[in-house]
Amino acid sequence: MTFGGDVAFGDPLTSDAEGRAIKAEPADSETIAIAGHAMCSAKAGVVGDMHVLPGYISG
Repeated sequence: MTFGGDVAFGDPLTSDAEGRAIKAEPADSETIAIAGHAMCSAKAGVVGDMHVLPGYISG
């Protein structure tokens, strides 16, 4: 997985417009889909691991 922004281990992940993994940060009262969780801490552009566990989170 290529990260599109900074992530920390355990962060829920969604995708950006280019298909890169980014931290899922829903606004208040918003629900968004997630693909899983980061299995490493990384900066944008780094290829790293994620635990695939589709679901939803709310803000």
